Amino acid sequence: MARFFINKGDADPADMVQDTFLAALSHADTYRAEGSLRSWLLGIAYNKLRHRYQRAARAPAEQELGSVEDLDASPSQLAMDRQEHRLLLRALRRIPLELQTVLELHYWESMKAREIAEVLAVPEGTVHSRLHRARARLEHALGELAAQRGLRTTTDDIESWVLEIHRLVHEG
Repeated sequence: MARFFINKGDADPADMVQDTFLAALSHADTYRAEGSLRSWLLGIAYNKLRHRYQRAARAPAEQELGSVEDLDASPSQLAMDRQEHRLLLRALRRIPLELQTVLELHYWESMKAREIAEVLAVPEGTVHSRLHRARARLEHALGELAAQRGLRTTTDDIESWVLEIHRLVHEG
């Protein structure tokens, strides 16, 4: 659960995890065991995160949230040795939260589209389209950041960087 919150801003992931589990306990009667317990808990975590940023941005619930960077959250404390990893994490923080979440659930949590659909409470087809949009937005954000630093990136770089971060996160 803490991995889910690690690149989402300046709040202590432990506080967000605690809020998630408190909400799960208070709504335990809503769990119907139709999907996995993991998906149900991550759905609660996503809603907690979304509500937190909507309050911070003073945005109505139906409005799409901007990126974590737009909400003026402090940089992630996740320490990465490679410049590319830091670049990728910054690029992730530049894309809308719902797209960042879809990518992180897919790559870092190794969730399939069906499970992500359960977490986000959207149809599976929506997850597929969001994954496609998220990759494109991430590639664009990464390209902008890389150009500012005089680096080159390719789609292959993005895939390998995400998988390397996944490995580091699971080891750390």
